[in-house]
Amino acid sequence: MNYALNSKEKLAVASTTLDASPKTAKVICKQINRKSFAEAKIFMNKLVEHDVSIDGKFHNTAAEGILRLLGGLETNARHKKTLHEGAKLMISAHMGPKMMRGRRKRRFGMLMKNASVQAILMPGKPKEAIKEKKQ
Repeated sequence: MNYALNSKEKLAVASTTLDASPKTAKVICKQINRKSFAEAKIFMNKLVEHDVSIDGKFHNTAAEGILRLLGGLETNARHKKTLHEGAKLMISAHMGPKMMRGRRKRRFGMLMKNASVQAILMPGKPKEAIKEKKQ
């Protein structure tokens, strides 16, 4: 599968298709993209538990699907023995496959909402290196 980011430094890769709106998936991905993996996972857990909102909305379906994807990404990284503290998350969402819902009248509710989400774990700088750089 082709991913949006082609790099040889990838620690782990995961992708899925969600039965959620691509628009809401993009909003969530924009919020957690380029954060450390630990921060992103904490944010997603808070979003699913309704402790944090994005513009006053919780985006339940997309948030639960992306949280499941992050769990799979973590499992992939652990299996390859590459997960470490400073790992950065690169995540993106796109329009998923077009699936038609069967209805009696053609124009009512034909197209189902699907989003393709892909996540890549990249090596980041450890916290000690960041502290030294600031001083």
